[in-house]
Amino acid sequence: MAEILNLISTSSQNNEERYKFILDLLVSKSDVPFDKEEINAIQDTLLSLINNQLNHAATRHDGLKLLLKTLPRCSKDSLIKYATLWMKKALQTLESAQNDTIQVKSACELIARLAILFKDIPELQKQLSMQYVKQLIGHVYGLSEEKRSGAIFYLIAVLLYHYPEPCDKLQVTIRKLILPLMDSPLNNLVSIGAKCFALLTFATERSFQTQPNKAHLTAWTHSQILICNSLHETMDALFSGITEIEYADTSDKLTLPAISQSDIMVHYLGLERRFNNLCIFLSTTLRGCGLKNSVSPGNILKILSRGLFVTPAGLGNENAFRKQILHLILPNLHTSLLNVLDALISGFGKELIPYAQTILQLLQQILTWTEKVAENFTTLDGCRPYKNVRVQAYTSLSTWLTHVAALSGFESLCDEFLAHIVRDIVPEKDRVVLSVQKTHNMSKRALKRHRENQYDNNLSQSNLVTVSNPLSNAESAQEALIALQNIILHTGCRLKLSFYETLQNIVVALLYDCYLETSEQTFYRLDSSCRLQLLKALKMFQLNPHPSTPPLTQHCLEIFQMAQSDNDRSIIEEVKVCLTEVEKIVHPGAPTLRLPIEVDESRTEDEETNDNIVVPPNISSDVIPVNSMHNIGNSTEESLAASTTIMSVDKPVEDITDITSQGQSNSIAKSDAEKSTCELNDNNDSKICTSSTSETVIDGTLLQLKDLSNTEVGDSETLDISPRNQDDFSIVTTGKDFDTETGEPSIKRQGIEVIPSSATDNKDNKHLENERDSDDDITMLELFCDTIQDDK
Repeated sequence: MAEILNLISTSSQNNEERYKFILDLLVSKSDVPFDKEEINAIQDTLLSLINNQLNHAATRHDGLKLLLKTLPRCSKDSLIKYATLWMKKALQTLESAQNDTIQVKSACELIARLAILFKDIPELQKQLSMQYVKQLIGHVYGLSEEKRSGAIFYLIAVLLYHYPEPCDKLQVTIRKLILPLMDSPLNNLVSIGAKCFALLTFATERSFQTQPNKAHLTAWTHSQILICNSLHETMDALFSGITEIEYADTSDKLTLPAISQSDIMVHYLGLERRFNNLCIFLSTTLRGCGLKNSVSPGNILKILSRGLFVTPAGLGNENAFRKQILHLILPNLHTSLLNVLDALISGFGKELIPYAQTILQLLQQILTWTEKVAENFTTLDGCRPYKNVRVQAYTSLSTWLTHVAALSGFESLCDEFLAHIVRDIVPEKDRVVLSVQKTHNMSKRALKRHRENQYDNNLSQSNLVTVSNPLSNAESAQEALIALQNIILHTGCRLKLSFYETLQNIVVALLYDCYLETSEQTFYRLDSSCRLQLLKALKMFQLNPHPSTPPLTQHCLEIFQMAQSDNDRSIIEEVKVCLTEVEKIVHPGAPTLRLPIEVDESRTEDEETNDNIVVPPNISSDVIPVNSMHNIGNSTEESLAASTTIMSVDKPVEDITDITSQGQSNSIAKSDAEKSTCELNDNNDSKICTSSTSETVIDGTLLQLKDLSNTEVGDSETLDISPRNQDDFSIVTTGKDFDTETGEPSIKRQGIEVIPSSATDNKDNKHLENERDSDDDITMLELFCDTIQDDK
C-alpha cells in the first residue's frame, strides 16, 4: 500500500504511464477493496497531487481531468476546503486565450459539476450566485465561436436550471449566445441550444411582464409565439411567388440575421436549415424540459396547417430552378413540422382532445398526398416515395393514440386511414406491366409484323417491374404496424367491422406467408424487427377482439408455435409470452378459493367463547360435540341429519374425573332423549336450536368448564373446534389418572376421528336401544320368576 501511495505522489513528474495508471485506478479499478484508512490516505494523496498540478499552467489540464474523475468521491469537508481554489483555476483556463477547445471543454465540465455540488451547500451556493455566475457568463460570451462547443452550452444550461435568479439579470447576454445557433449546421449544438432557450424561458418566468393588450400571455406562450412568427417569416421567404399560402402576422418575432441571397442554392439551403432549427426550438419549448409549461394551441396548429398545406402538387410542374429546389426540401420541412406536432401531443396530451379532428385530418392529409405518385416515378434508394414523411406521420399517430387512448376520435376517420396502412404493411411484389395495342384495324401482314417485333423486342421482359431492395420499405412498415397496434389497443371495440376484419385477415395472411416455406423474399423474412411487430399486431387482435367477429385463437396458436423456431431471440421470447396469454384464454384458471366470508356479528361472541373451551382432565369421552356450521351449502335433509349433538352433564365438577366410559355411554343415551328440535332457517342456512333445556345445559357446562380451567391443571389443551373439512369430526382425547407425584391430571391429544354419517348413527342408536330393551325384558322376567318363587 505504501508503494502505491508513493507511486501516486511521485506521478507529478512527466510520466505518461503513471498518469494513465492513476486514471485507470479511478475508473476501471475503482471496485478493488482497500482498508478504510488506506482509502482515506489515497484520497488525500490524490487531492494533493491534483492541487499541485492545478497550480502550474503546464500541468493544469491534467489536473482538471483528474479532478473530474475524483470529484464524485470527494467528501463535503474536502469540497468546502478546496472549492474556491478549484473554481479559480477553472476560471483561469477560460480566461486564457491561448488554451485550445479541449482545455476549455474540461474547464466548463468541471465548473458545471461544481455548480451542481454547490447547490447542496448553502455557503458555496451563495458564493457562486453572487460572485461567479456573472463572471462565468462574461467569460463564455467572450469566447470565439470556434471554442463554443457543447460543453459551453451545458454550463449555461446548468446555471439556468440551478441558479435562475442571477441568470434572469443576464438574459440579454444569454439570448445573444443562444440565437446564433438557429443557423448552425451541427445538430448537437442546436439541440442543446434549444434546451437552453427553454430553460431561459423558465428562468425569466417570474420577471416576465405581459403587455396591456395581451394579458393572457405567459413567458412560455410568448416564447412560442416568437418562434412561430419566425417560422411564418421563413415560410414566406421560401414560397413567396411560387404558391399561395395563408397570410400570417409576423410583427413579434425573434431577431435573427438575414440570410445571404447572392447564391440562390445557398439561400434556399440556409432557409431550410433555419426552418428545421426553429422547429427543434419550438418542439423543445413545447416539451418544457420536464418543467411546468403552457401553450396556446391555436398558434401551434396554425403554423402546422399553414406549413403542411404546401404539397408538391401545389408547386406546379414548371421547370424552374426554385421549384426544383423546393421539391427536394419540402419533405424535410414536413418532417420537421410533424416533429412539432409530436412534441405538442407529448407535452399536453389529453388537453388537446378538443382538437382531435384537426390533428387526425392533418395526419390523413399527409398520408394522402405522399401516396399520389405516378407509376413512372421512382426513387434513388428504391423505396416508396416520401418514406420519411410517412414514417413520421405514423409516429405522430402512435403518440396521439398513446396519450389520448379511447378519446382519440380515430374511429370516425378509420376508413380514410385503412388504405394507407394496408399499402405500407403489405410488401411489394415483382409484377409485369402489360401493354395492349389495338390490332383490329390491322391487316394480316401488319399484324404478323407486329407480333414479330413484339417477340424480337421481348416486351414482356422490358415491362417487368422488380423490387430492387426489399428492406428499403421496412422502416415504414414497422412504424405502420406500431400505429396499428395502438389503434387496436385503444380503439379496437369501437372500430368499424370492415376495418377490423380487413387488417386482421391481412396480418394473419402475412404471418403464414412468412413462416411457411415460400421462395419469395420480403422485408418480413429479411428483417426480424418487422416480424416482431407483425407478431405483436396479431397479439393485439387476439387480446382486443371485436364484439362482432370471433377471435383468432386457432390461428394465433398455430402461428406462435411456428414462430418458436425463429432465429431471432427477441421473437422467441415474445411468442412464449403470447402463447402463455393465449393459453390462459383457452383454459382460464379456476376461481380463487380465497372468497370473502361474511361474518354474522350476532354470533361472533358465541364462536369466540366456543374456541376457548378447555377439555376437563381425565375425560375419556367418545364424542365431543362440534358445531357443524360447515354444512352450509349441503342439502336440507343432510343439514338436518347432521344436527349438533349436545351432551348433558349432571355430575358436579369434582366428580367429573370419576366418570367411566360406561357412565359416559349412559350420559350420551340420556342426552339423546333430551335432544332438541332444530329448524332450518331459509335465509342464512343456519340451524337454530329451540330447546330451552339445551340452552340451560350448554350454559351450565360452559360455566363449569370455565371454573375448571381457572384451576391449576398441568398440560390441559385447548381444542380447536372450527370445521376442518366437509365431514363432521370430533377430537378424541384420552386421559389417565392423576399423577401420583404432582397430583395433577395428564391429558394426551390423540388424532382426529371422523364422525359417522347421520344415517349410520340412527341405525347404531336403534340397535343399542333394541339391545337395552332386550336386557330389560330378561331382567324383568327374572324378577318376576323370583317373586313367584318367594310367594310359594
